Amino acid sequence: MPMKQIAILPEVIDQIVADTSGKKPRYIVVSHNKKYIQISPFAYALLEQVHTGNSFTAIAQELSAAGEKIITPDEAQRAYEHVIDKISKIGDEKGTKTQGFWFKLPIISALTVQEIASAFTFMFHPLALLVALSSISLLAACAALFGLTSNIISDPIMIIPAYLLFLISLFAHEFGHASACVKGGVEPGEVGVAVYLFFPVFYSDVSVSWQLKRWQKVRVDIGGIYFQLCIGGIYLLLFIITRQAMFQWATFMLVSSCIVSLNPFIKFDGYWVLTDIMDVINLSRQPAYLLAYFYKTIFKKLQQPALRWDRTVCAAILIYGLLRAAFWAYLIVSLLPLLYTAISNYPALIISAIRHLQYSNSAFLMVNLQELAINTLIIILYGGWLGRICLPFLWKIFARSK
Repeated sequence: MPMKQIAILPEVIDQIVADTSGKKPRYIVVSHNKKYIQISPFAYALLEQVHTGNSFTAIAQELSAAGEKIITPDEAQRAYEHVIDKISKIGDEKGTKTQGFWFKLPIISALTVQEIASAFTFMFHPLALLVALSSISLLAACAALFGLTSNIISDPIMIIPAYLLFLISLFAHEFGHASACVKGGVEPGEVGVAVYLFFPVFYSDVSVSWQLKRWQKVRVDIGGIYFQLCIGGIYLLLFIITRQAMFQWATFMLVSSCIVSLNPFIKFDGYWVLTDIMDVINLSRQPAYLLAYFYKTIFKKLQQPALRWDRTVCAAILIYGLLRAAFWAYLIVSLLPLLYTAISNYPALIISAIRHLQYSNSAFLMVNLQELAINTLIIILYGGWLGRICLPFLWKIFARSK
């Protein structure tokens, strides 16, 4: 078995699972509230030695003999206390709030999700995968010949059913993640709605995927887009048969959604795919860790522990960090004019709406109210998101200046 439970259970730990399926073993600590954290082989060795009754003197001697560095008993004790402290912190966290969500509202229970997801695990069979992707490619080529990307009917009424079809594909996306979990032998949680950063999203609780092997986790990551594209194939077929604009619009929205999901710089599916392929935990934090490591090693001449990755992975992490910084800088700069326009137009829209209300110009009033709703949404979501990013940074600068 590549995954096995380790019987080392301090008071703050529910279980420790070892994954020996890769080149290097992974040790995952699970707290009593089902939070999890990956620890290093050194940290696991500390836990193992302490909870078999060895003294810190004996532990220091054994770890020094096994490693490249001499460890004193005091260093072994401090390292153990540091590991337990980190595990205790995740154990003290309340609930199962997902990082980045402003709020989350479950709408389909875990039991129902598991029942539905189990019915579609066959989609991950290699033959089913080949047939599905081949069919989607063929349908896309045929739909292009029938005018999918041209002669777009700009009928506003068609947007409503098209958007409902798009919502169906988003549900399929979440069940793709859940079905991949079931295929791997673990039980997914609920499906619901949430706001992530400034995006209203559906979500599926697949936190149990930490129990899976590396490439099984990649399958969970990409399973949502795969299922959504399968729904897109159905829409392509219906467009070819009916030539209805709603299937045309739904396909465009669906493809756009998949492209956004593949963005590796926001914690969407593309980020988790890259994280699991590279086998780097907390990928977004590692560029800063590497820069600090090199700074301390080169300029401060401090002795640092050996890096956990080889040179190729380190180079990939640094390149990722550079691209991610450029992406976020571009996003923030591009959103600021939009936010400024929304705020500056707000008073004029209110005055205009009041005037049209006084003169009973219902058509113009509805236009004003629609613009006010859009501007309000931009201010709340974009402004709130920028505030969450900028205010903590500004507060740190202010605190240091005192």
